[in-house]
Amino acid sequence: MNEFILKLEDLFEMQSGSVLPSDLFRDYESWDSLALLSLMAMLEDEYGKTIPREVFEKLNTIEDLHNYIIS
Repeated sequence: MNEFILKLEDLFEMQSGSVLPSDLFRDYESWDSLALLSLMAMLEDEYGKTIPREVFEKLNTIEDLHNYIIS
C-alpha cells in the first residue's frame, strides 16, 4: 500500500504523507478529467490493470483502488 500511495502522491502532485487509504480521491483538489486519465494510465503501466468504468464508479477511497489493483 505504501508504494501505491507514493505513486498517487506523485500523480496528484501532493506532499509526501498527505494521501491516506481512507481518502476519497475524487475530493482531491487536483481531481479532474486529466487526473482520471493519468490515474488510469498509471494503473495500466505500473500494475497491468484496467478498471472498467462500471467498477471504477463504485470505487471511492484510495484503499478501494488499492484493493481492486491487488485482487
